Amino acid sequence: RLAWPAALLERCHRAGLKMPLTFTGVGAADLLERPLVGLVVGSDYSREMLVKTIDQLEDWKEAGKVVVTGLHTRLEKQVLSSLLRRRSPVVKVLARGMTHYRPRPNEALALEQGRMLVITVLAPGFAFATNTARSLGQRLITSLAPELYKVGLEEE
Repeated sequence: RLAWPAALLERCHRAGLKMPLTFTGVGAADLLERPLVGLVVGSDYSREMLVKTIDQLEDWKEAGKVVVTGLHTRLEKQVLSSLLRRRSPVVKVLARGMTHYRPRPNEALALEQGRMLVITVLAPGFAFATNTARSLGQRLITSLAPELYKVGLEEE
């Protein structure tokens, strides 16, 4: 179990957000101390939105930002793959417990090199990604990252 960084807790407290005291994770927890941008993806996005999002990744990397994203939509999976290929830092938010997490080879390398953090607020044995779990994951992303990049959401 990892503790929330003090600066992040202070920011969330000022914003009136109630955060769990701990979360489960593996990888480079210090990534949470860096500038974070949250990628929140809905189900209604076009190919153009996909291309625009992938193009945005290099700008975030050059700006020293860490992308915080889930792994629920095709776009999020493509973004994660692209981030890992670019050797960009990333925080992956699971919609399940850590017990069932098995890093893919490119994730294992990023974890080993300190470029990735995988986190969840769900119980370790929580095995299935339900809509409620996905919603909790999105709330975690929006709580962690002061800057949000939204794709395919109704309010766009």
